Amino acid sequence: MIMKTLKRLLFFIAGICLIIACSKSDHFWGDESLGNTLKDGKAKPLTVTVPFKTNAFIYAYTAMYEDVSLCGALPMMRIIGDGSGTATHLGNFTTHVEFCCNIETGVFGTPESTIGSFVAANGDELFYATWGQVNPRDENDPPYVLEKWDAPFLFTGGTGRFEGASGKGVYHGYNFLKDDVPFCNAVYEGTLTMVKGK
Repeated sequence: MIMKTLKRLLFFIAGICLIIACSKSDHFWGDESLGNTLKDGKAKPLTVTVPFKTNAFIYAYTAMYEDVSLCGALPMMRIIGDGSGTATHLGNFTTHVEFCCNIETGVFGTPESTIGSFVAANGDELFYATWGQVNPRDENDPPYVLEKWDAPFLFTGGTGRFEGASGKGVYHGYNFLKDDVPFCNAVYEGTLTMVKGK
């Protein structure tokens, strides 16, 4: 009789220990606890960070005009550019950029950051923001360089495989004229963080 009671007590204790052990275990997808995963369904997405670089790409300034509502009064101007190039993780791309620039000081990307996008051949977009200041050419620059700059940029998301993308870097650019049309030549270099599985 005592042995039967002792067996039942031991089985009962073993069962309690098993339940407690299982409730504290981690699942095999990562270090998020099973309880949290089932409770809120918000397991952190896996990401990968890779180097990012454009080959020099060119865009034409397709519009320049006063936009008081977005940029403010002169000497602030709204500028729009469109072009194309190639880059890591994009391949061939087209680009569209819109920004405000003080045409006297050369400061651009204020009061709002420059907003731009790289569009891959399949239509996936990678968004970026940038700001900085255009500087005059100096005697060491080739004669075709009108002005130049080095400016930071941030990736701010995207569509398709670039949804949730982030990253940052610096880009180097200069302006030049071709058939009396102003163009920009730029190289972007930094890191790109993408969500795996996109």
